[in-house]
Amino acid sequence: MSQLLNWPLASSVTLYSPQESNWHQTQDAEDFYMGNHFINDRLHIDQFTKNQFSNLRWLVEHVKYKMNDLLSLGEGWDGHRGKAITQEAVQSVFQFVLAVCDELTFFPQFIPLPDGGIQIEWHTGGESIEIEIDGSGNAHVMILNSDREVTINEEVALANSTLVSTVKKAVHKLSIRVARNK
Repeated sequence: MSQLLNWPLASSVTLYSPQESNWHQTQDAEDFYMGNHFINDRLHIDQFTKNQFSNLRWLVEHVKYKMNDLLSLGEGWDGHRGKAITQEAVQSVFQFVLAVCDELTFFPQFIPLPDGGIQIEWHTGGESIEIEIDGSGNAHVMILNSDREVTINEEVALANSTLVSTVKKAVHKLSIRVARNK
């Protein structure tokens, strides 16, 4: 402590020893959100681009690009304990996007989650549709109407055709509203 007495101290100086820097993790997060990241083409989705989805090829390519961005995030991407995005989450993202989107769907946002999962979001006019896919590929959907009231808030599996159909209709209606406002 006597060493510090020779130096002027700012009011916020602490006498604790410095913590190990997590600069590389913070830099990963900043690079990702600022768009300064390198594309890691680890994702091969040939099975999703066959003729059955030819009318959604533009969407598949967009999702592939975004998933490769997310896959480039390493452990600690958020500057803390964020896990790397999992292949299970990416696979579920493709399955859900192809299940609930059509040729009118506007691009969703893809948000990395700390558990290695991904959140798919559509927002417009106060309405929101969010599909949160955890690191193991399980999904939860929440839909908010323009009054910010929750209309759906539950776990969803692709096998639940009724709920998937409801989400698809909501995405379609939201996309139509966006198209009309352009």
